[in-house]
Amino acid sequence: MIVSTSPRLLAFFINSRIHAVWERKNLEHLHVEISHKTHTFLRHDSFIKCVETIQTLDLEEIKELVINNYSKMHKGWLTKECLSRVLFAVENNEMLSQYEIEEISHSVQNRLNEM
Repeated sequence: MIVSTSPRLLAFFINSRIHAVWERKNLEHLHVEISHKTHTFLRHDSFIKCVETIQTLDLEEIKELVINNYSKMHKGWLTKECLSRVLFAVENNEMLSQYEIEEISHSVQNRLNEM
């Protein structure tokens, strides 16, 4: 899940369950549940792992991938309620840097304002 594109690309993983390592560290509260009933692009209920960001791909690489494979790359949009829960998890996050929190919060809040 892409959560910010400016000034850099930041993303969170979406997983079908919370991995045991995050449970042992008591970080379940940083996983936002997504229902497949309200997010039809999912095959089953899943979790957005707001514990750490993915910063491996360059924004230009992502743009090229999306342009060339849009129907395969873009799966769908989160509901306003789900995106609000992501924002809450980010703003109350002890694992992300303050810079990541501000960057993601700004991006997510902008998306919420558009909805």
